[in-house]
Amino acid sequence: MSKICPVCHTIFKVRNNHHTYCCSHCRKIHHKTVYYDKKRPEHKHVQNAKIIRMFYCHKCKKQVLVTDEKDRRKKFCSPRCEKLYWKHPRQKIIKNTI
Repeated sequence: MSKICPVCHTIFKVRNNHHTYCCSHCRKIHHKTVYYDKKRPEHKHVQNAKIIRMFYCHKCKKQVLVTDEKDRRKKFCSPRCEKLYWKHPRQKIIKNTI
């Protein structure tokens, strides 16, 4: 049986019906476009609203005021800051002693 890859549009033979992509590279490209490029809503602060929680973002050090009960943020101001924080963790500085 043969299928067409939805990413690169090449025809490939499948071993079973569960294969959708021609290779792991195409599968990863599709996964990144679907899951990482989503436009996630950023929370806005409303004037004169009751502040439920206040914290400083671990990445950019901005003060975040949470006023919505559905807002579950506790460490980062946005999904972008969270991704950047976990992508590049702080490196330990080793001091050379002479």
